[in-house]
Amino acid sequence: MPLGTWLRTAAGKRLHIEEFAQSQHLVIEQHARTHSFFKSVTFTDAGTSTLITPDSAHAIVLTDFIISAEKVAAGKVTVRFTDGSNTEDIMTAHTVDGPVNLAFSPQGRWKGWRDARIDVIAVGSNIDGTVSIGYYFLTAAESIKYDDWNQLRG
Repeated sequence: MPLGTWLRTAAGKRLHIEEFAQSQHLVIEQHARTHSFFKSVTFTDAGTSTLITPDSAHAIVLTDFIISAEKVAAGKVTVRFTDGSNTEDIMTAHTVDGPVNLAFSPQGRWKGWRDARIDVIAVGSNIDGTVSIGYYFLTAAESIKYDDWNQLRG
């Protein structure tokens, strides 16, 4: 029979425990692996789609990318952070020479600045593809303004 025992931090906060059939396990895991979500957009023509918008004064941390697009003359797909005033492209995939199939998980805590959303821009007639992004939000207290964010990048 399990005993009511918990590990606590020096401040008295209980560490995360998962209950399983006959046992308890201490969970030591990155925040992104336990609290992230994903959103996707599929496009069949040129245009801009807002994929993820944080609550006011929050920021987005990216955890995963899956991008696919068919070969299209003069086509490209761009994923970017923007707050309407400041814009930083995360990546651009060109579909001119062949289809794009890309999946990766950034390991460097790729985060945006306060109020920056994720837009997906598809260029080219009859462009066809999907962008899926894993993410979680930082709180307002953890989020910083664009100028401070940009200065930290060096």
